[in-house]
Amino acid sequence: MSLSEGKTHRCIQCGRPAQELYHDYQADVIKIAHCEHCQGVVDKYIEFDPVVILLDAFLLKRQAFRHVLYNTDIQSHWKLTLVFLLCDAYTKLFRSKGAVSEKLKPDYVFYSALEWDLYVMFFIATAEMTICVVTMYALVCLVSKLLKHSTVSFREVLRGTLLSNFGKLLVVPAILWGQSDSLLYLWLTKTFVLGANVQAVRVVCQLGPFLSFVSVSLAHLLQLLAADWLHSRCSTSGIG
Repeated sequence: MSLSEGKTHRCIQCGRPAQELYHDYQADVIKIAHCEHCQGVVDKYIEFDPVVILLDAFLLKRQAFRHVLYNTDIQSHWKLTLVFLLCDAYTKLFRSKGAVSEKLKPDYVFYSALEWDLYVMFFIATAEMTICVVTMYALVCLVSKLLKHSTVSFREVLRGTLLSNFGKLLVVPAILWGQSDSLLYLWLTKTFVLGANVQAVRVVCQLGPFLSFVSVSLAHLLQLLAADWLHSRCSTSGIG
């Protein structure tokens, strides 16, 4: 992840806009910038290893989310989203075949790419994510309007939601290991993704924890209802 250039940064502590992350003096002397509002370091993560940032993101720290969403220049978030959707599609494929509690052969992941059902599940996963993002954006816009907050950017909500779905990557190892409690692990992963979405909404929309949780939970609930409807439609049509 490279530092973003040419756009407004944010302090990872208070979330206020910042002019710069660091000041580059002559003779390669660099001084980390301090926030004009909270007087703290604007972004301590610019000195950290990406592994540390990733660990803090897994701990759902808002500071790490602000760093990734505002102070880095991630150009490949659409590629990451494609990977997340593929992980979700594999999970749905295995669950539809009743293979969650069975140990799969290591090469099954590659052979499953030849199955039509995988692409059906990919379409369902894409539809679910679209419904979730649109619903989430509509709810946070409604809440922001009622609270007379600033206008919420759909692009920021979309980017924050997509990147905060990184928890979907945790599902694949459990399925491949074929653990007897994989179904429980799947629901724990869904809960983690929900928590990450809540933190992303809090960072992007400047909402409190309760309103963010309600908005994201309603969006996820509608996503589950849409998933059940899509699965039923595919079943009655003989697809998947």
